[in-house]
Amino acid sequence: MLYVIVGIIIILIDQISKKMVDRELYQNEKIHIYKKLYFVKVYNYGAAYGVLKNKRKFLIIMTIISIIVLLFLVFCFEQNEFSIRLGLAIIIAGALGNLIDRIKYGYVIDFLYIKSKFKKVPIFNIADVAIFVGFLIILIYDISTIVFG
Repeated sequence: MLYVIVGIIIILIDQISKKMVDRELYQNEKIHIYKKLYFVKVYNYGAAYGVLKNKRKFLIIMTIISIIVLLFLVFCFEQNEFSIRLGLAIIIAGALGNLIDRIKYGYVIDFLYIKSKFKKVPIFNIADVAIFVGFLIILIYDISTIVFG
């Protein structure tokens, strides 16, 4: 049940933040938030870095398949493997947040930008952060299991 609650909270924060940014900013408008963090509203018609641009149906199908596989994995792990199940739930919530956008608008609303010395840093959203954090939780759990047994 905790996993469902965490997932719903992530999806709500993601969708509310995207709605606010979409309502308040013009496309490509940049607002400085803190140090190297900016809000920049971008409509992303592809995946990360704009890969698979205008492949909406393919991205929707692949996301749905991924969510089904991840849900299967959640139920495969024992109840005592909290970190893995939590990480998977967070990844699923992030995937659902972006899936909602793709189905509803035909694109994903991205708005977080970290200025960097690197040439191209992707603009991302809360759902993307959730996917990354979920992956990190699983990775740290796996590494700690290898190191500490």
